[in-house]
Amino acid sequence: MFLASFKLNTAHVVNGLKSRTETQETQVLLSIQAWGSLGPGRSCNVPPQRRRDCGYPGISRETCQRRGCCFDNRIRGVKWCFHQEINCGYPYISAQECYNKGCCFDSSIAGTIWCFFPGSGDCHTICPLAFEDLH
Repeated sequence: MFLASFKLNTAHVVNGLKSRTETQETQVLLSIQAWGSLGPGRSCNVPPQRRRDCGYPGISRETCQRRGCCFDNRIRGVKWCFHQEINCGYPYISAQECYNKGCCFDSSIAGTIWCFFPGSGDCHTICPLAFEDLH
């Protein structure tokens, strides 16, 4: 979680002339959730079999997120603290176009990034069945 601060400037106009400016500051507590987006092209919506470890057994949500990683403990037996995936394509990119960019492709789970940078390892390791379909 982190605190974001926003300032809103309001100009008061009387008879076409600016008479004064008011500044209001609002603070909002923001929390990055494990299944949300973390910025352009980045996502924590990573299928369990593609999660790359970012923590250690027993790591807390807060410690994991302070590391800039995703946390999701809803599925037992998989990594709970893991790196985001970075999008390498665009919606409905073909597997061949994705591989031609040097990226990995996995369209088996709706709502996740299909074309993504391999991170650590390569596509043969991360999703070997998807890669074999094209070769």
